[in-house]
Amino acid sequence: MNEKKVSMSTLGVVFHPKFPPETLVNYARRAESAGFEELWLWDDCFLPGAFTSAAIALASTNKLKVGIGLLLAPAYNPLFAAMEITTLARAFPGRFLPGFGHGLASWMVQIGAASKSSQKTLSETVAVFTFNGLDKKKVARPHTMR
Repeated sequence: MNEKKVSMSTLGVVFHPKFPPETLVNYARRAESAGFEELWLWDDCFLPGAFTSAAIALASTNKLKVGIGLLLAPAYNPLFAAMEITTLARAFPGRFLPGFGHGLASWMVQIGAASKSSQKTLSETVAVFTFNGLDKKKVARPHTMR
């Protein structure tokens, strides 16, 4: 008999970048109390930042995993993104879930971060996260959204 393992889905909630940032602490705590396992954020041009929001949510909860579903690779210098990700991952081991995407071309033009190839920029940014020198046990691999 061939048995298949059934994996349970993870249940999470989203804190939209348009939500008032001053409500994030209560939102994250209520999500954790209600039994949600993950809280997801994303960077959106001209709205509160995902790294800061992730730090707020992580610091105000005990077990809740916090993911950034989309950091705009063209908008971040890979070194500084790595520094922020490493700091959060070390401060909250196993609870921070970063991810990258190439962003909307029109927004990247608007903020002066457009590249000739958004896919190449995304690939080069993610390549920085091969975790040279980082503790792979404490830092989850970034997710890539295309």
